[in-house]
Amino acid sequence: MPEPSEVEVVFRKLRGGKAPGIDLIDYAIWKALYNSFPNLLFRFFNLCIQFNHFPSIFKNTKIKFLLKPGRDPSSTLSYRPICLLSTLDKILERIFLNRFLRWISKNNILHRSQFGFRENRSCIEAVDKLVHHIKNTRVNKHTASTFIDIKSAFDNVDWSTLFYIFHSYRIPLHFQKFIHSYLTNRVIIWTDNTFTIKKQIFKGCPQGSVLSPTLWNIYFNPILSLNSELFLLQAFVDDLAVVSFGLSRRELEDNTNKILSLVNSKLSEINLSIATAKTVSVVFRCPFLQCRGFRGSTTFRRNPIFKIGSNSIHISKSYKYLGVNIDNRLSWTPHINSIKDKILWISSNFYRVSKNFNHQHNSLMKLWYTSVVQPIISYGTGVWGGSLTSIQGSCDRANLYSFFPSDKPITTWKWPTDMELELAESQRNATRTPSPQLTPCEQLKYSKAQLAKVETFRRCKQACVDALMMMPDHHPDEPFYVRAVTELQDIEEAMTLAIVLENTVNDELNLSQNKFELPQGAHFNNLEDSGPVENENNPNGSKNSASQNAPQTQLPPPIMLFVEKNYKAQMAAITKAFPKIRSRLTGEFLKLYTDSAEERRMAVQHLTMLDFQFYTIKSKAERPIKVVIKGLPRNTNPEEIKQDLEILGYTPDRVNQLIGRKNKRPLPIFLITLPRNLDNLKIFYLKTINYLSIRQS
Repeated sequence: MPEPSEVEVVFRKLRGGKAPGIDLIDYAIWKALYNSFPNLLFRFFNLCIQFNHFPSIFKNTKIKFLLKPGRDPSSTLSYRPICLLSTLDKILERIFLNRFLRWISKNNILHRSQFGFRENRSCIEAVDKLVHHIKNTRVNKHTASTFIDIKSAFDNVDWSTLFYIFHSYRIPLHFQKFIHSYLTNRVIIWTDNTFTIKKQIFKGCPQGSVLSPTLWNIYFNPILSLNSELFLLQAFVDDLAVVSFGLSRRELEDNTNKILSLVNSKLSEINLSIATAKTVSVVFRCPFLQCRGFRGSTTFRRNPIFKIGSNSIHISKSYKYLGVNIDNRLSWTPHINSIKDKILWISSNFYRVSKNFNHQHNSLMKLWYTSVVQPIISYGTGVWGGSLTSIQGSCDRANLYSFFPSDKPITTWKWPTDMELELAESQRNATRTPSPQLTPCEQLKYSKAQLAKVETFRRCKQACVDALMMMPDHHPDEPFYVRAVTELQDIEEAMTLAIVLENTVNDELNLSQNKFELPQGAHFNNLEDSGPVENENNPNGSKNSASQNAPQTQLPPPIMLFVEKNYKAQMAAITKAFPKIRSRLTGEFLKLYTDSAEERRMAVQHLTMLDFQFYTIKSKAERPIKVVIKGLPRNTNPEEIKQDLEILGYTPDRVNQLIGRKNKRPLPIFLITLPRNLDNLKIFYLKTINYLSIRQS
């Protein structure tokens, strides 16, 4: 019988937040009752364990069905049944389980390869042991790790087989009687708004109970007892991993199939079966055998074929085992990339909610980092830590971008010393090649680009001044406003100055030194006006013609006319109305060129009237702006990108996420389509969306 100290320890460790059963009584009520009347509850628990009786009122279980992630909602196998047990039922189970576990530990019943729901065992320890065994075996042999999925493991526990295993392990009779009373005569209740369904169960362990994981570990113990030197069986509750090896592909294939056949037959003895559709195998090739090139042991021409019965097992390059992605090269690239994507997604969601907060709340940011981000990064570092330092740095930068939104890249390297900078500068000067001498035309293009940059800066400055003037508390003597207006005037004066060319006169072209200089007082409103300007004081005394100084107008795009059998008759009908139109035959189409947009519009109307088949190409001014952005997580909602762009002043028509051509999966690449106007053209200078740095292409 339990001691009062045992019951007190159980009540002291009770935590709130657990869902109650049908009686809707929380742990807090039982805890308050025990503090007031400890002898009452102690006597009740004592009688239950003394007579090995589990009260029938606790066996009425309310059941809820949870949809498994990524499953078909129309299939009944896609739901996980969760039993909502009475809280007093769980307290009684905990008191019994503490006594039962002491006997199991004392007699060393559970296999050492079972890591689930055991004291001083964890997921990371299971992953570390599996990876360590694969690394040791992979030194001189090819290795395969098969991750077996068991169909509805907890729901298919056969009670008669369970008690047969109890008898084989010589578990005391009073423990068996209490467990028998606990399992038998159970009723599950499913309630809807309109009706209630009750059904008695005759197999399985209640998912959500305290005692079920330990009963499963004992039930699964015979499978782990198959372990030998030829292979490794390891389990975390019902997640079973089988590691096999061989000197060649054929030997690896034969050994693995024999082991899987043995495990499958043993599972059938305890009324369990393997879900072959969800069973995955990862093959680790031995690098030593690849380099030496032994016969039959080099790079496989084809992957080995593993079968369970008549069903083949899928062979993958990586598999997520207990939260860690194990790839076939043990490079940990998929795992670190998944961590990076998860941190980007969490950081984006967090800052989308807290974007109105001040980023100076260091205590809040530290709490969020230590409680959310740090556990994600540090999970399993004992297994994969130290691999791919550059990719690990990208995970840190993803988090730093969320803490310090900036257009500039965040790096992790230290600033070099002055001596290192001088040495690097001297090395660059020694290996630097002289820049090629530019022709006057190339110099003019460079000058136009410089003027375009100055003009862009002037527009930004003008926008700042206009925004200050529209503020309600604006004052003309405000220092910032006065400084902005002064700088704007300086920029406008600077734009009137000429950009002096450094090249000498090109003798072959017979160009004067002042050919491309701008006259005093010239002012360019935009880049298109910055063509060659005639100099009044031409030393040669000759003036440039108007055709040389006139800006070149861009011709409208051609009209694509489908060629019929007698295309000369087509052209005769067109040239009769438009004698100046030009044509060019390209394949099945005639390209019709016009001199102006008005002539093009009239030609389209004429072709429509003649009932000719044709299509038109939109001009650049009519075509929408399309921008492809990268750098966001693949699970980012396109609507959130569209909303963020609208907040920034853009007017996007649509945002689409691109789909992979081979795997048909969404890519972390987004296509943004906007109408062409001056405001939307600024999107090419956009560096961040949703506080995350992006790249454009």
